Amino acid sequence: GEISPPLLSISGGKVYDNSFMIDGVGNNSLLDPAWTDPESSNNLPGHPQELFLDADLIGEATVYRSNVPVEFGGFTGGVVEADTIMPATEFGGKVDLRTTRASWTRFHLDDDHEDCFDHSNSVEQQPRFSKYDGGALVNVPLAEGMGLIASYRELYSRIPLRHFGETQDQTRDLQTFFVKYVYDLSDRTSLRLSYIQTPYNEERFREETMGSEIKNSWYDIDQNGYRLSAELSHLFDLGELEVLGGYQSSGTSRQAPTHYYNWNTRPDDWVGEWDKDWGTKLYSKEGGYGDLESSQESESVKLKFTVKPFDTGPLSHEVKLGYGFERVTGTFERRDLTYNYSVAKTDADVICGDDSQGCIDGQQYMSFRSVYRSDDVNETIDLHHVYLQDSLRFKRLTLRPGYRINRDNFMDNTDHDLRLAGSLDVFGSGDTLLIGGVNRYHGRPLLTYKLAEAKKPVYNEKRTLDLATDMLNPWTLFSMGKAFTQYSELDTPYSDEWTAGVDQALLGGRLSLTYIERRGKDEFATQTSKSKDDDEEGPMFTTLNNNGSSEHQEFSVEWKRSWTNHALAVNDTWQQTETSNDNYRTLLEDEQLEELVYYHGELIRRVDLPRDDYNRGYTGNLIYSARLPHGFAFTNRTRYRSGFEAIENTGDEEDGPNGEKIAIYDKVKQPESWLFDWKLTWRRDLYHSHGLQLSLEINNVFNQKVPAGAAEEIQTYELGRQFWAGMEYYF
Repeated sequence: GEISPPLLSISGGKVYDNSFMIDGVGNNSLLDPAWTDPESSNNLPGHPQELFLDADLIGEATVYRSNVPVEFGGFTGGVVEADTIMPATEFGGKVDLRTTRASWTRFHLDDDHEDCFDHSNSVEQQPRFSKYDGGALVNVPLAEGMGLIASYRELYSRIPLRHFGETQDQTRDLQTFFVKYVYDLSDRTSLRLSYIQTPYNEERFREETMGSEIKNSWYDIDQNGYRLSAELSHLFDLGELEVLGGYQSSGTSRQAPTHYYNWNTRPDDWVGEWDKDWGTKLYSKEGGYGDLESSQESESVKLKFTVKPFDTGPLSHEVKLGYGFERVTGTFERRDLTYNYSVAKTDADVICGDDSQGCIDGQQYMSFRSVYRSDDVNETIDLHHVYLQDSLRFKRLTLRPGYRINRDNFMDNTDHDLRLAGSLDVFGSGDTLLIGGVNRYHGRPLLTYKLAEAKKPVYNEKRTLDLATDMLNPWTLFSMGKAFTQYSELDTPYSDEWTAGVDQALLGGRLSLTYIERRGKDEFATQTSKSKDDDEEGPMFTTLNNNGSSEHQEFSVEWKRSWTNHALAVNDTWQQTETSNDNYRTLLEDEQLEELVYYHGELIRRVDLPRDDYNRGYTGNLIYSARLPHGFAFTNRTRYRSGFEAIENTGDEEDGPNGEKIAIYDKVKQPESWLFDWKLTWRRDLYHSHGLQLSLEINNVFNQKVPAGAAEEIQTYELGRQFWAGMEYYF
């Protein structure tokens, strides 16, 4: 039932290491893109993308995974450039809706897990759900060379789960408002204005912990973002100038119960009333961790000038140069004081008095609480870049050297990217091209730890019962929090790449063979340290370091061809990725870099274990689409994924060289899979430009049972066969 965009890794990069662009403006979150827990006491869930753009609004998407031009920066993975749809020259539009649900979906389960799944109270297991995806779009020509397009779309899902003996609905809702205005002022000048807003909402309840459901724990997660962008282009005699400006604001907020209580359940020997008796074990849990809000606001401007092609002797040139500036401000806010109550004491004589919060007369009282004070912090990053690129052509050889300088005032870094791509037309006919490149890509800083550094530390309080009066004593300080986050100026993560390939005309289509090798260095990871005086009772600081690294290799083969009413594309990729840490929150300290383990009988550093759970080794796709008679169209996608091996701690140990106990790691194998997805549409014009289209999508047509990741306590599987049905009315 989940609807948020999936995470994407390109050329071995982390999921937050990509650059996402919408109409030339960045769509990257610098807040905390790797954090996923919505129930954290002091953090909000993040995502690599700021705005969740509906795919129906994308006119063209380009994915750069190697030999990326220098006009793109701020990534060590890849670039996803999405251009939104343009207004049509004639009035028209559409209204559409598609849907799926649990009754149209097959689930694959372990036999021992079926009853638990059917009565699930966790979003990790969703036995019932329904999804709806629909919207409306209209094109309005305003004058010659002037047009407007407006759209509203909504993706909604309902997820019924068990909660306190009843079935209650969690929901997910993503709306997209889109307006675009285009005006060709002359045959040399054009203007584009666009507005996008993507409010996203989740209604949830806190899940069971330690066998006890949590009462009064409903909360909302809102991720709202909007952007305004303007692009002006003018063709001069010397070349074309493009000026792009954008303002974007996005934020995540949580509305939750202000305080959390860990009550005792009724003691076995208790006589009389007991107010907090819903817990299934020792405790009756209630409430939440309060309202939180984080936001990111950015203003950006870009200038790009493409010089009119010119020659110098035997060389022809196409020069591009550009400059960009972006100011990003991140904020974190907790409006209200929040208490996390625990260590309940049962006492039949307790008198709560004026402080009845965390206390019930004649039953129990909380003796301990953690205090989260109201907070409001913000930080700003200024990012500059400048680049120069020349496409040189000499006879059958084309070279594209480029140089980019990135500057940020946050980590005080000036980074230099040298990039070189080239191709050789072997026979001068365009049928056989040899392609290669050597490139460096620098990533971007994160606001995560700088904002966390400014947060007020948590502290703990305690109280006792006055045995003479049975009244509660006032709260007193028990301890100050010792966990602090500390910002540190670091090097910018970067990735070095070299690539080689062949592009060949074959059987009426094009065959491409590409090899990519990447080495990521200075990647972000986390470390902890004591204060300078190394006081055991002193604070513990958590900060980022540059200890992360990665290596990636891939070889891909692709052939595609289209002819009358038919299109066929076949591709296969072999890849291998090794990385020292999952993300920047992974603890990777110096001593861990030297921690030894046994793997296949050899003593190696744990950080050097192959991360084979990321590696399916081989993946392949066959996509065939055809326009059929009587208004029908059909698309087949066949996906092959090889088996994979996950590295796990076996739980066994062996003596090391100095007699110490060293953990033994080994591989767990999972099988290969073949999946078929089909889509069938029928389109019929009714009158004039009005018509109807019906669609049926079938994912995993043959209901293959595919393990999802390595087995932990229980093996989970990907979805089986699933149907989507849709209808569109166009005019």
